[in-house]
Parts: sequence; structure tokens; C-alpha cells
Amino acid sequence: AAARERKWQKALVLLSELEAPNIVHYNAAIDACGKSGQWEAALALLREMPHAPDAYSYGGAIGACGKGGQPEAALALLAEMRDEHGLRPNSVVYNSAISACRAAGQWAKALELYEEVRAAGRADAISLNSALAALQPDGRWEAALSLLGAAEASQRPPPDVVSYTTAITCLRTGGRWADAVAMLGRMRAAGVAPNEVTYAAAISAAAAGGEWVRACALLDEMEAALQPEMLATPAYVAAVSACAAAAQWRQALRLLVRMRRRTSLPPSAPAYNAAISACARASQADVALGLLRRMVDESVRDARLRTLARWSRGFAP
Repeated sequence: AAARERKWQKALVLLSELEAPNIVHYNAAIDACGKSGQWEAALALLREMPHAPDAYSYGGAIGACGKGGQPEAALALLAEMRDEHGLRPNSVVYNSAISACRAAGQWAKALELYEEVRAAGRADAISLNSALAALQPDGRWEAALSLLGAAEASQRPPPDVVSYTTAITCLRTGGRWADAVAMLGRMRAAGVAPNEVTYAAAISAAAAGGEWVRACALLDEMEAALQPEMLATPAYVAAVSACAAAAQWRQALRLLVRMRRRTSLPPSAPAYNAAISACARASQADVALGLLRRMVDESVRDARLRTLARWSRGFAP
């Protein structure tokens, strides 16, 4: 963060030292401000440019507004570049505006912008994935499936692994865990291979549905499909959490061992916490204490505080 702050400030200093800065210099400074979320500085540069701004100028300023949590300003700039300057927004500009709406929770506006860029034939995978991500927090799975289905049919743009993974998370958030798991088959049929993030999302969906057996089966599938260096810790945590919810403490312990063996890393604090919760639900106090001691021995962060509190609640008389 400090490095980014120094970069945008340095860009402003360098710009001020130029005798006759051109549009390229201004665009570079606007971009530096945008990457640091300095939307006010980016807008100030846009307004003081001695030349007519181009699409890159507006793209950088719109991106800055998005990172600065100013979706209305981003949308105003999008309208300004089209209506006042006759500039055609490219996919980068649209994507910045869609992301700004997504960050502000304005999912309907994000979809509207996506339809605009798609109708203009300029949508790319980032456009699609940003629109899908806007639907994720509220679990608007119907809209997500509609968006995904249209992209599958037209292949403009073709959905990628991020598209399907985002749809899985959206389905899980919307309480459609079975559909979320089924999405794995749908993406394979489309020729898109799940990655470690996809599997983690699907396992989390199964866990949310109380399907610990299915969660463990998906973990088996992930281990068979991916190289060891690609295995994701969150997938193991989700599977252990599914076992914890069902008080399957023995299976939770087995998963901890597998996690260590397959990833060559010690289990994380969330994985240990989930296993301890499983022991608490099954009244396995000695096992839970053993896990706590192991966490302390391995210097797992926050072991003494968060996990002890969780354990003590689980065994409170």
C-alpha cells in the first residue's frame, strides 16, 4: 500500500516537472492515481488536461472512481465520454464501470452495462465475470444462470473457469447447493476444467447443504484431478467444516492428516478450528485439547485465543 501511495505521488511530481506534458503523460498519471484508488486526484487530472481526453483518459478515471467506491462518478464519466466527446468506450472502460457498480452493490446497473458492452460486441471474459460477481453477494442465482446460459449459447464471450466458479458461489449463496455442485459437470461438458478455487467453492456448497459425504467425495475428486502444488487449503477447510457440522470428528481428523500429506503444509487455523468444533460436537474433549496443543506447538496464529474460546464454548456444562 505504501509503495502504491508513493507511486501515484511520484507520478504527480513528475507530471508537474514537465514543461509541456502531453496526453500520454496525463494518462499515465491518471492510471497511477487509479491503481491507488485516488479517484479525486484522477478526476482533477482529467479536468486540467490541456488536451481533449481520449478513451484511455476516461478509462483510467473511471477505474479510479471504481476503486475509490464512487460508482455514480464512474457512471457520470462513462456518459460524459460518450455524449459530450463522442468517444466509444472499449471493453476496458466498460469493465471498469461494471466493477465499480459491483463494488458498490449495484448489481442491476452492472447487468445493464454488461448488456450494453455485449450488444456492442465488445464484451470479454472480464466483462462477464464482473457482471456475475455483482450477483454473488445477494445470491441472485437465477440472473447468474441466465447470464451464464446466454454466454454458453453465443460464445461471446465464452465462459471460462472464473465464470463457472463465480456461478457456483452465487448458487451456494442463494441456497442452491445441489445446483452448485452440479455446475462442475456442466463446466466439464463445456470443455472447461475446474481448478482449485472451483473445487473449494463446490465443496463449500456441499458443506452448506449439510452433505459432508458429498463434500469429502469432491475433495477426493480434486486430489485426483489436480497436481499436488495446485491443491487448495480452502477446499480442505470446507470439507473439515462439513464434517464438523455433522459431528464427524474422526473424518475431520483424517482430513487434517490428508491436508498435511497432500499439500506439504501444516493445517491452517480455520482447519484446526473446524476439527476442534467437530470434537466439541461429539464430546471428544481429550482429542480437542490434543489438537489445541498441536496448534500451539506449530505456532498456528491465534491458536491460544480463538480456538480456546471455541473449545470452551463447545464443552461448557
